[in-house]
Amino acid sequence: MKKQLICLILAAVLLFSCCPAVGAAYTEMTFSDEIVEFIKKGEGFLAKPYASGGYWYIGYGCLINPADYPNGITEEGAEALLRENMQKFADYINGSFLKKYDIGVTQCQFDAMIAMCYALGTVWLNPANRLPSYLINGIKNYTDQEIACAFAAWCHLGSGVNTVALQRRIMEARIFLDGDYSFDRYGAPLGWNWIILDPGEGENELSDVAVYRTGQPYGKLPAAVRSGWYFAGWEKPDGSLLLPTDTVTANLNLKARWSATPTTPPQPAQPEEAEPAEPDEPDPPTDAEDTDSPEEPDEPEDGEEAEELPEKVFPDVKVTAWYARYVAELVSAGVVNGYEDGTFRPANDVTWGEALKLILLASGFLEQPPVEAKENNPKPHWASGYLRLAADKGYLTESAVGDLNAAITRNELADLCAAALELSETPAENPYADSSRKSVLQLYAAGIMEGSFEGSGARLFKGGDRLTRAEVCAVLARVRDYVAKKWILIAGYRVPINYDLARNPYDASAFSARNGRISYDDGTLRARPGIDVSAYQGEIDWAKVAADGIEFAMIRCGYRTYINGKLGEDAYFKKNISGALENGLQVGVYFFSQALNLQEAREELDYVLALIQGWDITLPVVFDWEQMLLSGSRTRTPNWAAVTDCIIAFCDGVAAAGYQPMAYFNPTLAYLRLDLPRLERYPKWLAHYVGVTNYYYDFQMWQYGSSGQVSGINGNVDMDLLFTDFT
Repeated sequence: MKKQLICLILAAVLLFSCCPAVGAAYTEMTFSDEIVEFIKKGEGFLAKPYASGGYWYIGYGCLINPADYPNGITEEGAEALLRENMQKFADYINGSFLKKYDIGVTQCQFDAMIAMCYALGTVWLNPANRLPSYLINGIKNYTDQEIACAFAAWCHLGSGVNTVALQRRIMEARIFLDGDYSFDRYGAPLGWNWIILDPGEGENELSDVAVYRTGQPYGKLPAAVRSGWYFAGWEKPDGSLLLPTDTVTANLNLKARWSATPTTPPQPAQPEEAEPAEPDEPDPPTDAEDTDSPEEPDEPEDGEEAEELPEKVFPDVKVTAWYARYVAELVSAGVVNGYEDGTFRPANDVTWGEALKLILLASGFLEQPPVEAKENNPKPHWASGYLRLAADKGYLTESAVGDLNAAITRNELADLCAAALELSETPAENPYADSSRKSVLQLYAAGIMEGSFEGSGARLFKGGDRLTRAEVCAVLARVRDYVAKKWILIAGYRVPINYDLARNPYDASAFSARNGRISYDDGTLRARPGIDVSAYQGEIDWAKVAADGIEFAMIRCGYRTYINGKLGEDAYFKKNISGALENGLQVGVYFFSQALNLQEAREELDYVLALIQGWDITLPVVFDWEQMLLSGSRTRTPNWAAVTDCIIAFCDGVAAAGYQPMAYFNPTLAYLRLDLPRLERYPKWLAHYVGVTNYYYDFQMWQYGSSGQVSGINGNVDMDLLFTDFT
């Protein structure tokens, strides 16, 4: 939606300021003849146009307007059309991904990416997705199984796994990993097998499908979560649990097994997460340490029987221990791990460095590198960045932590944790017999640290005691729960959740992607596919657009320039709106605003109402306010309260004129800049370029990408979904 030149400049700014340093490795790539043959075998040849999913295809699965091929196509013509389409994807992969992030890939890797784009479009290349993030971070840092699973995740039709698409993803992964271009018939052995995961009433933590090389042990298995329950493992059709030591021999459909009492699923031993060297093996914990410890569990009700527990993972963590549920939760989430010998060592002390890292990450902050080396500190401690962050936030002073390798006490952790969670009120109740420390009382009130009872029945905090691994697991689990209920986490910021605002109502499993387009259908609601256009798309053949499955268009009617603030009509507004309406598309309009005050917002309103008078506009009239960060931009440092005022003034004026108003924004603008409660009464158009948006609040239209390919339009176009019937 932004001007293309501006986008290119901004992209360059972001590239140099935000992209990870992966080395000058980029080399422009071209696709091979082998991948052309692979795609031809996979798609099969059809000489006549055919419809699928509301779109038309011909030859080797190329998206077309059927009116262009009244006599069909020859195999030679189909291959030429295929190569033309593949070249567009090659240009995109090179220019918009590999070059942008300075990534070098092999021929096999590039070909596999081409095959993925041909099947799915470019939506999967969003850096938030697993496979592109692996490439950005360095593909050598990931195992073959992790990479194959990143391919396999793109195998859904609606909310379910499509095993034909899954087999295609496995074949693409084989190209990427092994250079194996063979296209096996569907159902033939692939050298890989899959597991499809049904979490029941829970949720899969990563994906509902994973793949493993045939003939090898499974190793690490996926996890699932369910509120109020404990994940006990994956149950095979025969009722037994799949074990990490089982050999991969067949495709499996698995169901999650849940336990009402603490347990840990079968899992291979993992290396310890903490950066410092491990301390010596302590003496095994005694029964007293397991049962008479800080953070006592709730006792079962009289007559209530405990559910039988499966075999535990750690030999030194009893399933009846008070901390077992927290260890199970955090291990399943990948937050903490055991030692190389398969033990957990719950009685080991936690150091200041470990506590800083774990508490700050659990509280919603980002990973921190060590501070910069200096002459007086040539080898900074691995946790020095976390200490600096805590000091910058005012949670402590750096001088207060003499040794990051020293054990932390319960009082010290309470101070750190209460500060990181920004607990400010002093509770009136003091349940402890041995402490009146403010942070201790705050954490008790928040349900994060609750102490233990002595024989006389008095609750003790034991603030001078060191904190153990068992105890920190309890604290971390509760901190994560507290944070999830209080804040939205974005770019290192913590934004308080406003429970008075309407929530995002859409089912994430009802989104699916094909050929670069996202769709939504939950059985009750089907989102309508659309585009938004401006003069930057040039001449548009609207008949071809309509024939390509597009049902509506949001058309830019005008803009305010971002340097001198002049108003202007979009050069193609009249052509676009008349062309869209003549070809049966429902139409809305948007105005690119740079208003800084109410006077300018009302000036833009009057300008828009004059432009749209007489046109059959049945979709919203949108206020598209966007911040421009270029030097000299008038919206580089706006008054954000005034921006919300401008949105309200424009939308109220649109409604008074008899049209449906709407506000356009992205998550960053919404969470960090706008006054959302004041905008609650207006429909929202969300711009969020991801496969499935996790935007927390409600919206009615979603702009999910800017690189769509639509017949009748030369180049890229913004793609949208409409969830609300405004007629």
